[in-house]
Amino acid sequence: MLRALFYKEWIKLRWPIGILALLGLASLVQAGLGLRYLAAIRESTELWEGLILKQQMPYGGQLVFPAVCGLVLGVSQWFPETRQRSLRLLLHLPLSEKILIPVVVGTGLLFVCLLAGLHGLGLVFIYALRFPHEIVTGLVWAWLPHMLAGMTLYCGAAMVLMETAWWRRVMGACLVYGFFKMLTSGGQPAAYAQSLWMYGLVTLSLVIMLFLPVMRAKRGGDQ
Repeated sequence: MLRALFYKEWIKLRWPIGILALLGLASLVQAGLGLRYLAAIRESTELWEGLILKQQMPYGGQLVFPAVCGLVLGVSQWFPETRQRSLRLLLHLPLSEKILIPVVVGTGLLFVCLLAGLHGLGLVFIYALRFPHEIVTGLVWAWLPHMLAGMTLYCGAAMVLMETAWWRRVMGACLVYGFFKMLTSGGQPAAYAQSLWMYGLVTLSLVIMLFLPVMRAKRGGDQ
């Protein structure tokens, strides 16, 4: 049954995953060409000074990819399940919701992390070809909060789509948006180095909160 459930989620997500994979590849190509152009028009000392001393992030445009993955996969996975209140149909499968929902949510988050993780590894590889590990380490610290932001948007999309009361949708969307802005507003690569574990715990709490609309749907409550 679990294998069939995973296959069902894969059928829903395979086209969005394919499109996101192509977008991620295009983003990496753009990053490589942009870095090559930047190295060609600026002196080596000026470029290294900007990256190391001024903490500039020329890869900032590529860091939005995890957020795109989270939002697209969250909507693609949960819109069919919640259209015309069909979430109750999902809950009538011969599995406990304590197993069913973690499997469905875990599948979505797995693909978010897989796509964003491969994209992040690609960025690290591109920058490691030209720069020392200090700059690459800064890239990783800058990427990690955006990875959490992608997971946050996935949970936010699922939460908003599962809720039936409009005021809970608005509150959930505001909560997720505020946390998303906190994660993505850092102006330096290591801005979240000391507090990243706390943001990780908050992201985990958003995953756990997805059980609330499920419980309400199971009871048949809409308010």
